[in-house]
Amino acid sequence: MATGGNLTPGSTPALAQFDEHTLTRIVERATEHGRHVAAHCHGTAGIRNATAAGVTTIEHCSWVGTSGWGVDYDEDTARQIGKRGIRVSPTISANWKRHLGRADFESWVRSNFIRMREAGIKLIASTEAGIPGVLHHQLPLALPMFAHLADLSPVEALRSRTSDCAAAIGLGRITGKIAQGFAADLLLVDGDVLKDLEVLATPAKVWARGVAVL
Repeated sequence: MATGGNLTPGSTPALAQFDEHTLTRIVERATEHGRHVAAHCHGTAGIRNATAAGVTTIEHCSWVGTSGWGVDYDEDTARQIGKRGIRVSPTISANWKRHLGRADFESWVRSNFIRMREAGIKLIASTEAGIPGVLHHQLPLALPMFAHLADLSPVEALRSRTSDCAAAIGLGRITGKIAQGFAADLLLVDGDVLKDLEVLATPAKVWARGVAVL
């Protein structure tokens, strides 16, 4: 928890919970044990500390400052995130649909995502599943919104939840794509996913490591 969130009483998302030195030690100890570090970051101060510490992924990356959400974008920090290969997991859930069409919301969200991509940051699909109202199986419902807000092509959106995600958590040589020697993790849909990402929400068949589970 490099910064607080909205569900912790008394927490202020804009403030950093740990300083750069502490986060650096956390990353060092995790690395010694072959572990990754995912840093929960809403506030820009926390994003900056987590980036300097060299975390594996940044969850949210909301660029929150004293003036509000998404308004404290830091170009230098964004470039460092891209340069260091830190993945950003924006946690866009199906519930974000209620915000679509709001010019004020879409303006700053799309602007920040596009600037992050221009800075070389790879975005990976995520939903913050587990908090109230956000369920684990709803990722397919969120993907079209993620593609819209981050200006991703269907192929880029698919990679953000398959090969890019696998690489981000150290499973890039095991799963995430269809290739010889990889786990046979396959999803069959009734339709052309390159034309309509929403078909992912109603799979016709699913295999995990070659075994049919649906």
